[in-house]
Amino acid sequence: MTVINRDGALIGPGSEWFWAMAQFVVVTITLLAIYRQVRAEGSANALQQVDSFKAHWESDQMRRIRLQIALHLVRERDSRRSIRFSHRSFSSLRT
Repeated sequence: MTVINRDGALIGPGSEWFWAMAQFVVVTITLLAIYRQVRAEGSANALQQVDSFKAHWESDQMRRIRLQIALHLVRERDSRRSIRFSHRSFSSLRT
């Protein structure tokens, strides 16, 4: 049984080209759908990770740690200034 003849049969002998092309189209569409889904999941995971980082950054524990670091840096800066000023004081006494 041939539906379309003249070397363009869709069903029956000589229709292998059509079914190969149809299979290619179906596989291509399926792969594109899978790619889009994986991409969407990756975006959702990235947003979830950003939210997790933000929640961790704004937690009480991190605020205390950031405050401790800031205070340490201020104390270190002040101690360097006092060392610098004392060095200048001694150098002015020598001359």
